Amino acid sequence: MLLRNVSGAASLQSRTVLSIMNLYFVRCRGSNSTRIIGKQVRILHELVTVITEFFLYEGKNGHDILPLDFVREGSHGICVSRETCLFEDACREYRQGVSLSWFSGGKLRLMPFALFRAKGFFIFRRFPMRNKVLPVLLAAVLTVSCTGVPVCAAETEGGSQAGTEASVSADQEAADKVAALIDAIYVQERTDTTDEDCKAAKEAWDMLTDEQKQLVHGENADPDYFGRDTGDASKDDPRNEDNIGENELLVASFGTSFNDSRTADISGIESALAEAYPDWSVRRAFTAQIIINHIQARDGEKIDNMDQALQRAIDNGVKNLVIQPTHLMHGAEYDELTEAVEKVKDQFESVKIAEPLLGEVGNDASVINDDKVNVAKIVTDAAVKDAGYESLDKAAEDKTAFVFMGHGTSHTANVTYSQMQTTMGDLGYDNVFIGTVEGKPESTSADAVIKEVQDAGYTKVILRPLMVVAGDHANNDMAGDDADSWKSMFTAAGFEKVDCQIHGLGELPDIQKIYVDHAGAAIEG
Repeated sequence: MLLRNVSGAASLQSRTVLSIMNLYFVRCRGSNSTRIIGKQVRILHELVTVITEFFLYEGKNGHDILPLDFVREGSHGICVSRETCLFEDACREYRQGVSLSWFSGGKLRLMPFALFRAKGFFIFRRFPMRNKVLPVLLAAVLTVSCTGVPVCAAETEGGSQAGTEASVSADQEAADKVAALIDAIYVQERTDTTDEDCKAAKEAWDMLTDEQKQLVHGENADPDYFGRDTGDASKDDPRNEDNIGENELLVASFGTSFNDSRTADISGIESALAEAYPDWSVRRAFTAQIIINHIQARDGEKIDNMDQALQRAIDNGVKNLVIQPTHLMHGAEYDELTEAVEKVKDQFESVKIAEPLLGEVGNDASVINDDKVNVAKIVTDAAVKDAGYESLDKAAEDKTAFVFMGHGTSHTANVTYSQMQTTMGDLGYDNVFIGTVEGKPESTSADAVIKEVQDAGYTKVILRPLMVVAGDHANNDMAGDDADSWKSMFTAAGFEKVDCQIHGLGELPDIQKIYVDHAGAAIEG
């Protein structure tokens, strides 16, 4: 059988395979159809290599979103079935380049959404594109019966279709090669070929047409990898030069591929340290090789990882090394940093690691320190000011809550987030809430925080990252348009207004001052 359904769709008597642009869906008879936008659909790789856009079908009987669909016969809209349908290999020849029937008597509106593959799944996600209206055209209809015999309602032979199929296949093949090159550098370990691999990926991307670029999807690759504009990388200083001298202040960050944030947040901290300690050479290290590779491949900017930065210090004859982590807490990243330093500490006369932003962790949620109090005051004051309120109390009177979203961690240091919530309470900041992307600890999950804010009676919410940089998490997990972003979830929960402030902690001068003080304590100690 050409078509089979692994979840028992016996009631689906026949299906019509339709293709619109690079969007594939299946029309079927039956009534078991439900929207699943925002959820995951598992589909054989052979069926669909990439789905670039959603369509909104506007016809005589209504309208609806049109992604990979199971459409009810004679329905008033386009709906998605919860059933998982797998296609046999025999269907491969029809998966690309076949000009098929569009719905007549209406129009298709190209919407700013996309469906892309990640680790074997296709996931609904917002796509950065302006709306376009496309006319509904009539073409051939390819019907696939339950016996697996394809029946065409119009001519499917001839050089024109063969040429179209060959062209689409070649486009996808070129895009797949780029996706494979991106996936090859989306790794946490640097190798002897990393520089060459980064160069090869960018050169291959640059050779693609605009249409081919939208077909780039792999395990981690997507068009945004090279295509998203995150700012001017030339404004950033990688601080990887030699001629260091005897004293080095190495600023260790997780990193971000968002150029504007890297310049404002990480460079902001580095510059403040350089100004405060002119007798120390400030250098940079990122702990995330995935981010280092991304920046190098896309922008040609080379940033040292931790091992490279330490080796550079050794090669330059540094005697006194102070490492200032920009991490929030003594978490997993901090532990990995200390392990790397431990291996080479004998190469220096002195090595000291300064405190992260929030200082010592403490044993439980009730233990707070001056660093946490200061950070709580600084980020809250900045958020209130950016929101246009005279004070936090005025915001509370307006039924507005502030939610600061951290990353979250399974490390024992996750108690830090609970301590920050305790700090907010001790300061009388009753309309300030702490959450995390990872939902670790559980009390900081999106669902938990939404309930807290609702129970407290607030009707408006302002989201802001509790992170050093305003990178991927801030722009996508917090402020993105996906159904699972915090902005979307708070909106869906019924809040009358949800605003986002996309600013990292690192850009705030008072936060930079805390890092300066921590580095100074290490230098003097």
